[in-house]
Amino acid sequence: MDTVLPQMNDFGRVVNCGAISTYNSVSPPVGPRPEWLIITKRLKLQGFIVSDYPTRFMEAIGQLTTWVLSGKLQYKVTTKNGFESIIDAFLGLFDGSNIGKMIVKL
Repeated sequence: MDTVLPQMNDFGRVVNCGAISTYNSVSPPVGPRPEWLIITKRLKLQGFIVSDYPTRFMEAIGQLTTWVLSGKLQYKVTTKNGFESIIDAFLGLFDGSNIGKMIVKL
């Protein structure tokens, strides 16, 4: 956020879905506060949850599939192997040790 907000155009929009990195935090994260950029650039920040749009799931799957197959959308995964790595993989979701999706191959 600290890197993105200064690059935003006036009246830009930022969406946010997910905050897993803060699920176990006992206090709010400490760092630069972006309020002055939000105000001076008149930005709109809006959170959402994927389940807000259940009627568009199939449309999204079709569009995302097209983008992945064409290379317009790329993703990263962290893969763990074996049943014994399930707990470590799950805990890794909360400490940031994964990049992208966490997958466990059984």
